[in-house]
Amino acid sequence: MPRTRRKQAISDIFHALRQPTEIFNPPLENRSSGEMAAEFPNSTFIGADIASIPRRSPPLNCSFVFADTTRFLPFEDGFFGYVTQRLMVTAFSADDWQNAIREIVRVTAPGGYIELVESEINAYQKGPHHSRWNNAFYAVLASRNVHVNVTTDLGANLRPYVDSVTSNYVSYPLNWGGQVGDMVAQNTFKIMNSVRPQVLPVMGCTEEEYDAIIALSGDEMKRYRTWNNGHYAFGRKSLTTPSVTTRR
Repeated sequence: MPRTRRKQAISDIFHALRQPTEIFNPPLENRSSGEMAAEFPNSTFIGADIASIPRRSPPLNCSFVFADTTRFLPFEDGFFGYVTQRLMVTAFSADDWQNAIREIVRVTAPGGYIELVESEINAYQKGPHHSRWNNAFYAVLASRNVHVNVTTDLGANLRPYVDSVTSNYVSYPLNWGGQVGDMVAQNTFKIMNSVRPQVLPVMGCTEEEYDAIIALSGDEMKRYRTWNNGHYAFGRKSLTTPSVTTRR
């Protein structure tokens, strides 16, 4: 959801909890966790990821751990008042999603809140070069059993465990429409470069051709006014949710 709306929603959640709380944020997002920790100094923030990512010095109420959400999180049952997970759509299989949700539910306190945020894989109103890359990227993920369609009903992951799931989506521009479009485009270009070794063979092109496709895709985003959807779902863990066990 838009930054200001999400900030207000989190403020409302903390107010509803009526006390400082522990917040868990997988995957590790130094900027997001650090900024939220600074805005809510009476709460404790913990970020997690399986990758080693350079970090700036976080606030004293913010720390990071290396952990795999699909296996086991090194926290007691019901440890966190608020858990948020985002941008796993390119990483998790259907089984991974089930395991991760169960583990997230386990470490969330009864009455605590859980939030999921994901973007769709396929953008809309793409030009021919962007479409060619997007289709190849989609094929690579599907070949690796990644659950690329999880955003079709993101809230379904939470409904067995939380009360009154709220889910919706927000559309956003790519490489047009101001700062948001610029930021999304830069992230997209980083993704296109980072998955080059996997996507390039599927596209059957050379390194030079791949560089050209990235550049042309950026131009097409502006010309075709490409956009995408960001989905979110959140709810409060039921006070009567049965205990959840996960494999280690």
